[in-house]
Amino acid sequence: MAKKRSGKSKAAPTPPVVHPNAAGIDIGATEIFVAVPVDRDQSPVRSFHTFTQDLCALADWLQQCGIQTVAMESTGVYWIPLFQILEARGLKVCLVNAHYAKNVPGRRTDVLGMVEALKAQEQDPSARELSFLERFGLLVDQQWNWRENQALSRRLKNAKLRTPNACVEEIDFRTGTDHALIEAAGRDGYAALYTRAQSLFRDLAMARADGSLRSLLARLSRIDVLVIDDWAMAPLSESERRDFWEICEDRYQVRSTILTSQLPVSRWHEQIGDPTLADGILDRLVHNAHRIEMRGDSMRKNRGKAAG
Repeated sequence: MAKKRSGKSKAAPTPPVVHPNAAGIDIGATEIFVAVPVDRDQSPVRSFHTFTQDLCALADWLQQCGIQTVAMESTGVYWIPLFQILEARGLKVCLVNAHYAKNVPGRRTDVLGMVEALKAQEQDPSARELSFLERFGLLVDQQWNWRENQALSRRLKNAKLRTPNACVEEIDFRTGTDHALIEAAGRDGYAALYTRAQSLFRDLAMARADGSLRSLLARLSRIDVLVIDDWAMAPLSESERRDFWEICEDRYQVRSTILTSQLPVSRWHEQIGDPTLADGILDRLVHNAHRIEMRGDSMRKNRGKAAG
């Protein structure tokens, strides 16, 4: 016989108090809500407007309540003026993510560039001569640059480059050209992916086997710049040429595809194999393409000589 459950449930253990002199602040565009421990004031939760005199009154009240640490949650950049005032009063300010309730001392991840710029301004005596709007403009510029750099880093990481430091300005036209083009695309805001032909066909075969082929083809169709290295180095099988035709069809005149190969374009038709599919693939790849014909020794060979 199953045991009857008791109607009483065990109470969750009370978490330890880590910061007894702490307050919580929720910042909006026009109103700020502040909560202090219930034993510090008859009205432990108050609201304040966002004007400077209101922010100063908020800081005065926190100090009267003996607050030393503040957990502050905000959307956008509304936290900056209060952050400056509270830090100037000697309070420890932690910007927190409300979703995860995880403290991030001294910074907020989505505006980290602005926080770093703010700290740099505080350490630069000449910045005090600037007006508030001038200083705020510098913070916005720094935040924009930081977000762009973060986005570029993510795009280059997702591109799976073997030579992450390649760039267009330093192309040697024998090795790293494809990586440099991907880096340039990433700087211009485009998502890119680098893959070798055999790796691509292996992934397609595995996706066909586990039933995720359509999902993989859909992901490839959304990549702005797809770079396929070592293309047509070996004859394509029936499934490989049909899958590649699907990729070309999905990307035709919508996305950019870069193929690098040791074989001349004139031999691609025979490597694809099936005349009908070869015509369809090359019609979508070659006729509107920009060709870069490279001559001379590989830079790998030259680097080997230099190393020797």
